Amino acid sequence: MFKKTTTRILLGTVAAAALIGSALVPAQAATRDTIVLQENNFFGSFNTSKKTTNVVINSTVNSLMGMGFWYYNDEADIVRNTDFGTYRFAHQHIQRLPELAILRSLAILHLSQLATPEHMASWLPRTQ
Repeated sequence: MFKKTTTRILLGTVAAAALIGSALVPAQAATRDTIVLQENNFFGSFNTSKKTTNVVINSTVNSLMGMGFWYYNDEADIVRNTDFGTYRFAHQHIQRLPELAILRSLAILHLSQLATPEHMASWLPRTQ
């Protein structure tokens, strides 16, 4: 009985090693320029704040469509997004406007300012 169990364990180990070895062999497929995205859900809405349309594919499409010309890197620096191509400013005096607009919007949305009633936006519900 010991010999039979040992043989089964050894055979299982060899089969597992062969399976892992075959998975590590690099694929010889040609490179492609097309990315195929497999998704369980279908795209249904741009409004992801409703419970009926809050699915991952809707958020994925929104994030791809909302890409801008600027982004924050991992060190919180503002970086140009050149995925759309390159661009330049026609006038020197407007060169820092996108950075200033981003910083100004961040200052407006600071939590300490939103907590005070005089800085609350008109669309926020007010309590009596």
